[in-house]
Amino acid sequence: MLSFSHTVVARYYYVLLQKKQLSFELDKRVFLHGNILPDLERSRLNTHHWDESKSDYEQYMARAKDGRLGNIERSEALGIVCHFMCDYFCKFHTIQPYRQIQDHRHFLYEAMLHVRLRTIMIKRTIIRLNPAEEAVFSDGDLHKSVMVNGGLDHLMNIYARQSESLVHDLTFQLAAVRAALMSTFNLEYIENEMAANEFALDSHRLLTAIRLEDGR
Repeated sequence: MLSFSHTVVARYYYVLLQKKQLSFELDKRVFLHGNILPDLERSRLNTHHWDESKSDYEQYMARAKDGRLGNIERSEALGIVCHFMCDYFCKFHTIQPYRQIQDHRHFLYEAMLHVRLRTIMIKRTIIRLNPAEEAVFSDGDLHKSVMVNGGLDHLMNIYARQSESLVHDLTFQLAAVRAALMSTFNLEYIENEMAANEFALDSHRLLTAIRLEDGR
């Protein structure tokens, strides 16, 4: 996932989380920075494959949940976790033979993924999404696979068995992000099921907030 996409996802869920009672104050600037930090640092964080960075993910997940740390440290750690969640469920980071491809095809795929993400978000403010697109934001119990049924390994197995598509990647990416946020803040849900008119109105407000943050 491109850094632009990580920022879109981070801002989207930051806005939603402001409606919740959180166990610590999520620092917006630091959280957003954490979501792109692995792409900026030339270190072990630059490895975004599950089997190669599992220990890093577990370390930052533990920091995000550690009540002995301050809001700044926890916000950054949670941002890094969300970054990992999105990259783990991109076929060019996970599935062979794509995983071995590190040329323009990888970049072009992530560019298309970014366009698809923004298109779905904009479409959501105008009309009701089709079931596959709506699953990007409301996956039923898919996100619970991370917390209940064996963690990310279990979700990875489900992901690998599904047909390949941009929407498929987005669905698993955002499900993993939701699971990380719900686990960190001990939330039962992040998004409510909404009636059609409430659905469009709430989505419009969220997208407007994101655009304002972008300076547009």
